[in-house]
Amino acid sequence: MRDAIVFETHPAVRSGLERRLDAEPDVMVLDTFCDVDLFVEAVRRLEPAVAVVGLFGPHGVEAANGAALVAKPGTSVIAVVPYLWPETARRLGRGVTLVQDGPRGHRLAAEVRSPRPAAPSFG
Repeated sequence: MRDAIVFETHPAVRSGLERRLDAEPDVMVLDTFCDVDLFVEAVRRLEPAVAVVGLFGPHGVEAANGAALVAKPGTSVIAVVPYLWPETARRLGRGVTLVQDGPRGHRLAAEVRSPRPAAPSFG
């Protein structure tokens, strides 16, 4: 079982990300966040296998980079976008994997199930 936490400022998108991850039999969402500081603290304190950050609303890049700074080895920080935004990708720091995905979340699910820190996934 891989535990995950989710950050997204938009409530509907945050709920959608949570539902998508909960649909995976081997993933358990521990909590969701819309506050950057609380999310980063949770990454540090909970040491989840995966920290998923939606880049749909404001503060996503800040949350992803903050999580990557405090994440313990073995925690994957995955930022998910509906389509590739090159300017956003350039603002993500080391240790953050950017996953471009559609409404069904197949790429996100594959990266979250991955037992290793994920590699960038575009396309």
